[in-house]
Amino acid sequence: MPKETFFNLPQEKQHRILDISLEEFYNHGYEKASISRIVETAGIAKGSFYQYFEGKEDLFGFIAQVAREKQLVYASKLLESGSDLPFFQLLEVLLKGSLAFMKENPRLSAVIEGFMKSSDATLKEIIMGESIKISDQFNQQFLAEAAAKNEIRPVLNIAFTAHALTSLSQSMVEYLRSQNIEMSSMDDQAFDEMVKEMLIFLKYGLSGPV
Repeated sequence: MPKETFFNLPQEKQHRILDISLEEFYNHGYEKASISRIVETAGIAKGSFYQYFEGKEDLFGFIAQVAREKQLVYASKLLESGSDLPFFQLLEVLLKGSLAFMKENPRLSAVIEGFMKSSDATLKEIIMGESIKISDQFNQQFLAEAAAKNEIRPVLNIAFTAHALTSLSQSMVEYLRSQNIEMSSMDDQAFDEMVKEMLIFLKYGLSGPV
């Protein structure tokens, strides 16, 4: 997290530093990103940067947090606008929304996707851990509301099911990565087909109707 001195800056300056930092990570990747280039472009002293952040890891972690918060707001708006839809239709909207979010925020998405290929296992574990926790919390609320309306089995362990849904969504992204497919540049129709396969699996399991 940034230090208090960063949050004491005018919002315009905060946004400028973050925008320049995002551009640096986008152009050079996490490992080759340079604090020196960031401070030079931002017109601040290097010493000032270290009054705002502990270092590159801290800066990137905050950018990842901003990305999570933006995605959560985006998903919450989809959930609210589709509140009258049946559970599986709303789940389809949410899953397709993940690709729409990435395409609406291409640089932010590309930076996070590129980072997942980096060798910094410790930072990846921290960022993924936070992402999983937030996704689980969102899914718990979503599933609890569906269970209350008897759209899914009320006897389900909501916490476990929420985590399983998070894990399945992550597995879809990991599968694409293993096939050298960047989700942010994926064809909408191809992604829709993957979402349909995932929904069939969730609705019918391994032995449902063809």
